[in-house]
Amino acid sequence: MDGMYEYMGQMSSQMTGMYDYMGKMTAQMSTMHVNVNEMRDEWRSFNGRYMHPTTSDHHHASTTNEENVDEGERGHE
Repeated sequence: MDGMYEYMGQMSSQMTGMYDYMGKMTAQMSTMHVNVNEMRDEWRSFNGRYMHPTTSDHHHASTTNEENVDEGERGHE
C-alpha cells in the first residue's frame, strides 16, 4: 500500500505542475484577449474617423444593382 501512496503522491505533484502550467496559459490567454479588445477598439475608432459607417450598405446596394443589370442584359440578348 505504501508504494501506491507514493505513486499517488507523484501523480498529485504532476497534477499540481499541470495546474501551474494551465494557470500560466490562462494568464497568457487573458492578456491576449485584452490585446484583441484594445485592437478592436482602435479599429472601431479608425473606422469611425476615416470611413463612412454606411460604406458597407452602399457596397451591398451596388452589388445587387450590378446583379440586376446583368440579368437585364441577359434578357435583352
